[in-house]
Amino acid sequence: MYLKITGIVLIMMSASLMGYLFSKDYIERINRLEQIQKMLILLKGEISYSNNSVQEALENISEMIEGKVGEFVTKVQESFKKSEIPLSVAWSLGVDNIFDKKSSLKSEDKNSLKDFGRGLGITDRQTQINNIEKYQSQIQLTIKELKEEKNEKCKLYRMLGITCGAFLGIVLI
Repeated sequence: MYLKITGIVLIMMSASLMGYLFSKDYIERINRLEQIQKMLILLKGEISYSNNSVQEALENISEMIEGKVGEFVTKVQESFKKSEIPLSVAWSLGVDNIFDKKSSLKSEDKNSLKDFGRGLGITDRQTQINNIEKYQSQIQLTIKELKEEKNEKCKLYRMLGITCGAFLGIVLI
């Protein structure tokens, strides 16, 4: 009897924990997109005000950004510098390697980041700046939508986890 109760409690706790983990992943996605937005601001500043090329700008901002996005910029910059591949390929490989399936970013976030990278380093400064501004506005809109839904979705994830755990506990009784 005690073993059955212990099992039910463990199932309820693990289902509740899953809800909290989904909630945390949602918040982490918002934070990661904000880090990417910060990277874009720094990249735009390096290109427009310092008159650096995209390669030099990436090298300069790789030291300023922390976390996964900083690791991403460093990886792109290093792989572009060491090998003879185009910047767009290095960018795409960086997205695939750093923001893998375990990342909090959704596939549409990764695809739009790859699309942005395809245009890097192949046009003039003003076009680069325009592309950065366009992608910035796209990310800003995504962040705004995610923040508006944040409280509802996080609460929903947590409640679903608790409810599923309680339902499984009742079914097993």
